[in-house]
Amino acid sequence: MASVRKAKALLAEGKYLEAGRAFEEAGSRKQAVLAYGKGECWVDLGRVLERLRRWEEAGAAYARAGEYARAAGAAESWAVRLQTKGAPPADQKKAIRWAVHYHGKAGNPGKAAELLELIDEPTKAAEALIKAGFFEAAAERFVALGMPDKAIDALVRGDLPLKAATLAAQRGDDLLAGRLLREGGDHGGALEAFGSAEAWAEAAVEAGVLEDWARAGEAHVRAEEFVDAGRAFIRAEQPDPAINALSHLRFDDPHYMEAVDLAVEALEQKGTMSFRGERFLQEFLLRPLDDRGAQRLYRLARVYEQGEFWETAQEFYERLLEHDPRYADVAERLPRMVAYQKDSAAVFKQVMKEDFGYEETTRRMADRRARVRSQDGDVEAFPELAATSAGRAAAPRPDSTPGPPPPEDARMAMLDPGEEDAVTGAGFGNSDPTEPQVALVRLEPGARLGDRYELLRRIGAGGRGVVFAARDLELDETVALKALHPTDVSEESLLRFRQELKLARKLTHPNVLRVHDIGEVDGLRFISMEYLEGRDLERTIQESDGAFPVDIGVDYVRQICAGLGAAHEMGVIHRDIKPPNLMVVDPGVVKILDFGIAKLMDVRGVSATGVACGTPLYMSPEQIRGSRVLDPRTDLYSLGCVMFALFTGSVPFAGDEVFELLMAHMNQPPPRPRELRADLPRELDGIILRLLSKDPDDRYASCAELASALDSVR
Repeated sequence: MASVRKAKALLAEGKYLEAGRAFEEAGSRKQAVLAYGKGECWVDLGRVLERLRRWEEAGAAYARAGEYARAAGAAESWAVRLQTKGAPPADQKKAIRWAVHYHGKAGNPGKAAELLELIDEPTKAAEALIKAGFFEAAAERFVALGMPDKAIDALVRGDLPLKAATLAAQRGDDLLAGRLLREGGDHGGALEAFGSAEAWAEAAVEAGVLEDWARAGEAHVRAEEFVDAGRAFIRAEQPDPAINALSHLRFDDPHYMEAVDLAVEALEQKGTMSFRGERFLQEFLLRPLDDRGAQRLYRLARVYEQGEFWETAQEFYERLLEHDPRYADVAERLPRMVAYQKDSAAVFKQVMKEDFGYEETTRRMADRRARVRSQDGDVEAFPELAATSAGRAAAPRPDSTPGPPPPEDARMAMLDPGEEDAVTGAGFGNSDPTEPQVALVRLEPGARLGDRYELLRRIGAGGRGVVFAARDLELDETVALKALHPTDVSEESLLRFRQELKLARKLTHPNVLRVHDIGEVDGLRFISMEYLEGRDLERTIQESDGAFPVDIGVDYVRQICAGLGAAHEMGVIHRDIKPPNLMVVDPGVVKILDFGIAKLMDVRGVSATGVACGTPLYMSPEQIRGSRVLDPRTDLYSLGCVMFALFTGSVPFAGDEVFELLMAHMNQPPPRPRELRADLPRELDGIILRLLSKDPDDRYASCAELASALDSVR
């Protein structure tokens, strides 16, 4: 009793801790609870309450003291006691929830999660892990529960973006994955994810961070950010894609002049003009010239000069002098442009004289066919050729009947070496047989042209020359050599052909016959070209009898589109696309032959003849009308005729008279290909008919657009 009295005295004095312990020594735990409670001695209170099995109150006391682990233990003991007594489930869950709460406060989320799962609350278990900062463990539980969004959120809250990105990718959210990868510093992964999500603007940013400027340009194009695309392609040193991207901008776009600056930079990088580049810059060239515009024009003039388009460079330099007579070094450059044109004209004039005399040469060769033949009925070789540096005179040949020169339009209309004629190899000489001639070169197998070429065999002939397979002795490879007919030429034709030859030499593409160079040996002019072995598409069409396989045919057309597209980008249209000018070589590669009547598109300083050139079966309506403005769509019309023939075995238009045939191209609707071949896919039928539209605006705008349309053919 003395101890109880002492404890009460201590309690009266306000010494609660001492009083509580005195009560415990006296065995009076209930009074100790009272003393500890009054004195807020929470740990001691909790300890005594545990001894009294008052678990709920003990947990609360420990929690007030910040002893959450002990509080959790008390709550768990409370839950066990309730379970032992068979208490209602709601009461048991209450005890467990308090234990969960205390474990969370104690930093033991794993134990809290286990308890929540015991009462079938797994979502809350995972959330408990998040509250405790165990984000990865929470994410794993959410994944197991089939809740990827919450798992991703848990990882994001835990600053684990790369792991969150993996989950986002697994659930197919590429956009979110890309953003998380970007946040985590994985720019390569972000680029791929944004590409899969077609989030092109964001993909472009990531490609820029990686300094992958080509991919950045492609992404900017897809995002229709054409100025940024042009800038990226320039940094990738890809001027053609840069120009293509910039050409999407209209002249009234607020960023047009910024795009002009980039286009000029791309053309400087390319070193020459392109068709798209010139079309895009037309609006700029029509605008009044200010100081900034003069800078751009000067740079463009240098591009034309570098590409050896002297006429256009001259035009631009003259315009600059009108703006400022002392502008830069224009006064020094301008005379050189004029001189270059004169020198170049002199170099090519003889080539042109040997290349455009179809009617006269054809007539004279036809006269000789009955007299000069080998056993197989072909002319064996070229007779003597006229010398350009004559040293010895020869008597006139009796079989060389003089005739009037062909009219200018005839010379220009007969530029087609692909048109096989009665000419199979012929005598070349001056148009006037009374002039002295010197025997210099005889073209026959085994003959050599200088120290460079040995003729192997004749492989073709036409109105403009004879083609031989030859061995290039210097490079030890087989080439094709075309020996050219001599005749007169107009200055206009000279200028056109000179530009065409320059472009032809620069046109390198797997689907275009490569032109190497122009040569001259002892007065004989010839063009060296890539040697091909294969068969032309005309023979293929004849043998297929209207049943050519669609898949192979579509592949052929794709290749033709690729080759033509490359030519169009350089500013050249073929103007004579037809089966004989398309050769299939092993293994299934199509080559476009004979750019001999190709026309430059929008090349300033070079005027068109206004004469329809081409082959009537495959000519576009605008060619037939002699339009002075032709663009790639005229080739697409001809390609439509080729496709019609390839897949049906017949041409879209035919007639006994050429006039009748030409009028059909201009006025008559073509038959549906499916009417001639029922198994033809409808998509292909529609493509061919669109190509054969009379109005160029109704056709595909480019080879690339046609190739894209072919993707729909099944």
